[in-house]
Amino acid sequence: MVSWLKTNLQLSTFLLNLLVAFDSRWQRIGAGLVIIGCLGSQADAALPTFENRTPVGFSIGDSSSKEDFIVGSPIEIRVDLDQAATPSHPVIGHFHNIETSLQIESADVDGLQTDIAVDEYGSLHMAWISQEKKSDVSTPVYFVRYARSNDQGATFSSPVSVSGALRFDLMTINVAGSSSGFSTLDIEVDSRGNPRVAYAMNHSPDGHTAKFSGSGDADNVYFNYSQNGGSSWLPTNQAIVLNDTITSGNTEGRSAAFPRIAIDQRDQIYVTYVRGSTQGTGNDDIMLAHIDQTLSPFNAIQVGATGNMGSSGGVRLSPDAGRETGPDIDFGTGDVLHIVYFNDTNNDIEHKTLLGDSWESTNSSGWNQNANGADVDDFIDEATVAALEDEADFYFPTVAVDRNSSPNRIYAIYKFGDNTFETVAYNSYKYDNSIGGSAGWDPTAAAPIWSTATSPVFSDGSNNYNIELDWTVTERVAALVDEQQSNRGALHIAFSAGYSSGNGEHDIYYGYFNGTSWTLPEKVADDDSDIAIEDGIATNDIFLGSPALAKASKDTSLYLAFSGGKGEGLGVNGISNVDHHAYVKVLGRAISSEDVSSPVGAFAYNLRYLPTRPHKVNNEIENNPVFVHVADNYNGQGLGARGYGTTDGFLAGEWDAIGTGAILRDDDKYFEGRINEDTSSGQEWGDDDDKIGLLVKLNVLGSDSSTNIQSIISSTASAYGRGIGARSIRIEVIR
Repeated sequence: MVSWLKTNLQLSTFLLNLLVAFDSRWQRIGAGLVIIGCLGSQADAALPTFENRTPVGFSIGDSSSKEDFIVGSPIEIRVDLDQAATPSHPVIGHFHNIETSLQIESADVDGLQTDIAVDEYGSLHMAWISQEKKSDVSTPVYFVRYARSNDQGATFSSPVSVSGALRFDLMTINVAGSSSGFSTLDIEVDSRGNPRVAYAMNHSPDGHTAKFSGSGDADNVYFNYSQNGGSSWLPTNQAIVLNDTITSGNTEGRSAAFPRIAIDQRDQIYVTYVRGSTQGTGNDDIMLAHIDQTLSPFNAIQVGATGNMGSSGGVRLSPDAGRETGPDIDFGTGDVLHIVYFNDTNNDIEHKTLLGDSWESTNSSGWNQNANGADVDDFIDEATVAALEDEADFYFPTVAVDRNSSPNRIYAIYKFGDNTFETVAYNSYKYDNSIGGSAGWDPTAAAPIWSTATSPVFSDGSNNYNIELDWTVTERVAALVDEQQSNRGALHIAFSAGYSSGNGEHDIYYGYFNGTSWTLPEKVADDDSDIAIEDGIATNDIFLGSPALAKASKDTSLYLAFSGGKGEGLGVNGISNVDHHAYVKVLGRAISSEDVSSPVGAFAYNLRYLPTRPHKVNNEIENNPVFVHVADNYNGQGLGARGYGTTDGFLAGEWDAIGTGAILRDDDKYFEGRINEDTSSGQEWGDDDDKIGLLVKLNVLGSDSSTNIQSIISSTASAYGRGIGARSIRIEVIR
């Protein structure tokens, strides 16, 4: 027991045990405390303290604590603090563990990718790559399916093909030498709730090109759109080709991939993609096309690579001689475009920006296409670094713009590995009106989101939690900016990561950044979270990937789309028969900054959440934690493993010692309780025994099993407290 704890006790989160009932069937959940940091060292700031042994299950009707809730009914939690929560830094509850995933389509698909968007009216629009067998074609044919939900993800419409009867083949751009490959897609919606989809496919569904004219056996970027909220799609039984298949001798134009869409505040549609997509080498270029919506059907504005009017394919943004790949696009205030991508030639993540109205300008007053972009961070994608077992041939950084901040803040988020660690990393800069590749990024400011110290969150090697199990196709980190605050946005991310044992598996994790501090990663989709399929994920779908996030401005909760199958597939390591399925899940959240105490001033807050797709249980499901987050109401510090004034945060991070009887000790947690038991120490981290009855999750990346979530039976906050050992807690396994 102690040896196991020493190996895995890298991170911890304290939880409060609750019990939810459905008739005679029980479901156990928990409300989690994640508050980190210090008091005393900040003159104008103080981290909040949970008081009165809260968070706790609560009955708002009679103001009593309770442990039993009926599955499918609202769950209520009381949180008492020693200071006010504010609209800028409210009490946040994450309820994703009491939601189930919905499999959108049961058909087995090899190479499935997903995406999801939410319109201003709250409807969900989901797209994914699907396949089917045709009698006249020996191999499966591929296409993009679409479905819509008008009830916050509870149900979806019957899936339809966005290209009607038109079918394609997957792209064979993998480096594994197999006959399979992978394609990608992106879906966005305009201000009227009309979805637009871009995707990359091979032109011929059977590899026979003689029957096709014009484009030959091209790998194309296609575009379809709806003008009635997704009820029907245009052009009927066709698709618009965005890359250049017309210019004689332009072989690069017939090898396009990885489209990403941005729809600006005027509903203008821009699509960035890669021209000359190759098997990891070659001269790939970042391109940008603009959709002409005055035509019927729509078409790409006829502009060529150098900005030459009357040609096609859009403009080239990056130097023609190098290899740039994996672009992403977003827009800022005033419809300024921001594009990030990976420069494989220089081993850099780069950024370029330009006003959308000047999108076709390629000279030094525009995109400056023959110059490199601004350096966001360095990333060596070759397997010469310790973290990468394989070369990251296809690498996808993400860009997200906080349009509520003035000036806008632009984020770049990406998976990262080097000779020291592997993790999710990020960088940001404030928009400075620069154009092209001259924006004021500081690559030295790029940083890992979570601890990479002695006990890192993610780490390289077998029997560890890897941020990526196979770097050949490095999955994109999904990111969106929450614009609920008037003066700044909060950043949400979702990403795949896996435990490197045997064949390995990928799960989906979630993280939240309030502009100052990050929460610890929370596992939001995991096939191992149940006995069978109570969580909605098929038993064989152990490898989860392709995460995508969406959120309506009026909603508190987020929506997660992802794929699940028997393996990664995508042609990686020659494996393709993985039977992917498309899923969607509500990432339930509740937020409160309203003090409900009477009289007001006791800082009491209620969180209430009604699940959209609750569990259907016949037996008790134990240990489904609900995480409750509170940050410093002055500066937002204190969410997660990083505190201020400490090497790690309170209730999370590295423990200094593990003794007999499952005693955990930590000497550098700066936190003050209601009573100052130790006036001689500035390292007191609460009151004696104030953690009794809470739960500790030994490894936040691990499961919610009874071996990983344990109960606290005593705690000593101060160096000279009355508990068992200085600054320690004593735990026992939940039985």
